[in-house]
Amino acid sequence: MTENWGFSGPDPELYNRIAALHRNEVLSLIAAAEVCSNACQAVKPAAISALGDADSVAKEVALELHYGARQAEGQVSLARDLAQRLPSTFEAMRRGAVDPYRGAPSGEQDRRPRRSGRVCAAL
Repeated sequence: MTENWGFSGPDPELYNRIAALHRNEVLSLIAAAEVCSNACQAVKPAAISALGDADSVAKEVALELHYGARQAEGQVSLARDLAQRLPSTFEAMRRGAVDPYRGAPSGEQDRRPRRSGRVCAAL
């Protein structure tokens, strides 16, 4: 069984309150959710990089996350690049200032769908 590790999500009441917010409050909420999402998404590559450099790591990740071999290998490669070659970028991801797409090495970005949106004020 997979443990929750404290990732419970926002208070369900938040969803009921959104409709009553003023427009600038909604935009502020969107920016805060983006930062929170980015920081949470940094947990996976941090955990993957903690598994070490063994060739079996991609297989373990694939089994645990129900990924295909190529997807798991990509996740392991990204985690290793961030931990070993791009520690400043990885730290920015942990703070929520950069999402995994923007934090990926440039060769990886070309294979991912483009995202649009405002740059977070935290940058």
